[in-house]
Amino acid sequence: MGRQQQILDLAREKGIIRAEDVEAVGISRNYLYRMHKEGLLEKRAVGLYALQEAPVAENSSLAEVARRLPHAVVCLISALSYHGSPPRFLF
Repeated sequence: MGRQQQILDLAREKGIIRAEDVEAVGISRNYLYRMHKEGLLEKRAVGLYALQEAPVAENSSLAEVARRLPHAVVCLISALSYHGSPPRFLF
């Protein structure tokens, strides 16, 4: 299997991939840039790539943050919004 196919399979599996994900399987991060130029991958944000045909969901921005900062915690209003609970303020 070629390196580009490995990256495409990784993108199908994870949804959004980073250079670190590609390097973890022994492939140079330069492939991401080339594949983006060839139209095989879409650059979603700095350092984040996804398949061209991957849908952009309502919570894609939360997924991008989770991929960029794996140890981050979604909290407060963002978490309430994601889980469908409107914030309630008691005054």
